[in-house]
Amino acid sequence: MIHELEQFAEVVSNEITGFLAISVVNTTDGSVLVQKTKDKNINLEFISPFHLQIYNQAIKGTSEFDPDDKGVEEVLITANKELYVISASPDRKFLAILIVDKKSCNLGLARATLNKHRNTVGKDLDQNL
Repeated sequence: MIHELEQFAEVVSNEITGFLAISVVNTTDGSVLVQKTKDKNINLEFISPFHLQIYNQAIKGTSEFDPDDKGVEEVLITANKELYVISASPDRKFLAILIVDKKSCNLGLARATLNKHRNTVGKDLDQNL
């Protein structure tokens, strides 16, 4: 399964203009399953668990509106220079955390690309975690 995740990260990095980094995180324990970065200053091992906490807080926050719906699919964060897309697998067992350059990336295309590949790999990963 790690080989498929590495291929996922490679394809996403090649297809998204403005790509900076991606990590795949296990939602159970916060472990980083795979990571790829074009910027050596981005420490995915360090920041990925924080993104998992943000995702978990989004679930808590949205459950107030509908207590039966625990279905947060995606969280978007806009920083000064980067955009962060925290995207859950279909069964919410892992997160793909994508970081792109705010100026050069088309967010709509990046999300569509990420989701297309995430759904393909995500179903297999969800079944094996």
